[in-house]
Amino acid sequence: MKLLYTFCLLFLIAINSEAQNHPATAGYDLKKKRLLIQTCSSYLYNSNQGSIDLDSAVVLTCKAYKLPVSLAYDEGFNDGSYLIGKI
Repeated sequence: MKLLYTFCLLFLIAINSEAQNHPATAGYDLKKKRLLIQTCSSYLYNSNQGSIDLDSAVVLTCKAYKLPVSLAYDEGFNDGSYLIGKI
């Protein structure tokens, strides 16, 4: 019985980890994901005629595409590569 519960638990964890990657953004690199967040959030902001903040539009866009919110704000700091050892 323990083996069955363990198998079910591992199976549910595997299903949840697959849900972390949105199929629409699976093949995108970091620059395309940032552009997607920027364009979709500006569309949401403009289509709602300013009734929501631009920051709220960014959060909604990131939740829709299952991307981290910090990705929209750390463009100059995090370019996806490690800076150690680069000239």
